[in-house]
This record gives sequence, C-alpha cells and structure tokens, in this order.
Amino acid sequence: MINNKIKRVSPVWLASTWESRKKETVKCVQAAIEKLREADRYVTLTSIRDEVRLLFGRSLSTNTIKRNECAYQLYLGGRRAPKARQAKGHLILELYAQVEPKMKAAIQAKVARLRRQAKDDLIARIMRIEEELTEQMNVANRLREKIILADAAQHRNKLPSNEGDMMQVEQMEREFTYNGVRLPDPGHKLSVDQVRDTYAAAYPEIATASLEGPEAVGNKLVYRFSRAIGSKG
Repeated sequence: MINNKIKRVSPVWLASTWESRKKETVKCVQAAIEKLREADRYVTLTSIRDEVRLLFGRSLSTNTIKRNECAYQLYLGGRRAPKARQAKGHLILELYAQVEPKMKAAIQAKVARLRRQAKDDLIARIMRIEEELTEQMNVANRLREKIILADAAQHRNKLPSNEGDMMQVEQMEREFTYNGVRLPDPGHKLSVDQVRDTYAAAYPEIATASLEGPEAVGNKLVYRFSRAIGSKG
C-alpha cells in the first residue's frame, strides 16, 4: 500500500529567508511581551498577536508563534496565570447575612470600595481606630473605678462632701487575673494598659487579650484579662 502522505520540504535556497523571518517573528514577539508587561496586561498568544499588529502593523497568527520555538519559549516565560477569584472571608459572609436586605447593596458597594484601597492605608486606619478604642476603654475604666470607689465610700458612710474630698477616699486594692491566674498589682499608680505591658513579657498573649472590669469584690477592684478568641495557644 502506497502512503499518499508526502512531507513538504522547503527548497534549500529558501532556508535563509525562512530563518530571517523566524528571527523577525522572535523580535516582534519579544517587543510585544515587553509592552504588555509595561502596561501590566496579561501575556497571552492573542494579546501578543494584537500587540504585534499595533506595534509593527504585521499580521501574526497564534499558530505562527507556536511553530516558532524561540518565540513560543518567550511566550511561556512571559505569560501569567489569571488571578484566582478571591474567596470571601467568613466574617464578610456573616456581615452580609446579618445586614437588612435593603442595605445589602450599599454594604457590598462599600466593601468593593475598601478592596480597591491600598492595604497599607487600611492597616493604618485600623491601627488608629484600635488606639482610639483603647483610649475610650481606659476612660470608661477610670470612670467605672471612680464610681465604685464612691459607692464603697457611701456604704461606709464616708461619702465625700465636695470634689476636694473625693481624693481622700480610701484607695481600693487592685487585683488582676489572666485566664484564671492571679497577677499582683505591680503598682497602684500604673494604668491598666501599663499593667498589661508589664506582664506582656511573661504572658505575650496578654497584649491582645480582652479586658473585663473593674468589678468590686470585697475591698478589691478585680480586672480580668481573657485570651482573645482565635489566638493560638
């Protein structure tokens, strides 16, 4: 049986011409890839073909790029895999589930705007908000402590008659606990945050622990540090 498939062989006198065209194709592909990278665009066979047409006015098929070994290697080295779709975090999903249906579109739009902002800017904003919340908590704790002291003085029939006498109210002893461990007060003049910093060397996780109190227990003001939810231990 005679094989009808005949392999085409280019004439010898065309070899130099084909080699020149291959080199020209490689140069065009390389220039197109560089332009695509400068524009931060995806490097694909189609985008290379279109960019070559814009740069050189030359029609270059994707098959031509594939058949040219050097050009195809340039494409493989320059291409980028499409970005995977970002999965929504469970906290965002919980937020969407809890919001009222009529407000959901507005919340989603706000989330989309925040995602377009630089991550460093968002980190700075979060840290600033945390500092403000900490200061508010400190003010609230100091106010609560004064109220407890005043209440204790009233029960002991030592209610101050004026603001000047308020400073003479007996100082109640403070007690701190961290996950059930009693921690002595390192100094009554230290603020609660300073106490937290003092014990952070021995208990690193206390730096992010939540704070409850003060609670009046007998003649003591008890502050409770609890390990933050989700922290590793």
